[in-house]
Amino acid sequence: MKHGFTLIELLVVVLIIGILAAVAMPQYQKAVEKSRSTEAITTLNNLYKQYELCRLSHADTRDCDMGETFEEYDVLPPGTKWDNECYETNDWVYCPPAQSDIRAYRKSPTTTTNNLYSSSLGVLTIWGYGYGASGTNCLGTISCRDLSDSGFCKKIGFTATKSGCSGKVLP
Repeated sequence: MKHGFTLIELLVVVLIIGILAAVAMPQYQKAVEKSRSTEAITTLNNLYKQYELCRLSHADTRDCDMGETFEEYDVLPPGTKWDNECYETNDWVYCPPAQSDIRAYRKSPTTTTNNLYSSSLGVLTIWGYGYGASGTNCLGTISCRDLSDSGFCKKIGFTATKSGCSGKVLP
């Protein structure tokens, strides 16, 4: 009597493993993207605190709102500084306040300083000015906007909306 597996049995096992992998892979990718977004959310919160300290220490708060640099901050974003005052890590590019909003762009493989906005997967923005459309208080709110069709915001848990604040926010 011969011992072993038939070709059909091996094919069934391979098929089952393939189905399990097809179901598990999107969930794994979603979990990885959420963990990467934690870096950006933590960094944005720290930069927002620095922004608020800057506003408290200047008589003219526009020095912090329109500075377009992190030079007034005690703590700088992680990563390497680009020519345009943004800082780059493996996954994110952090840009200084532009009219008080601090942004983190989720890099795609083709992201460069020249095409930061158009080639990024999405952008997280922390509102430093405080008011969105129709006077809604957005101060300190982190919102997310998809810059491609990747469903980036949904993958990292930004599903709720806050009336007047641009983009999706964490529920």
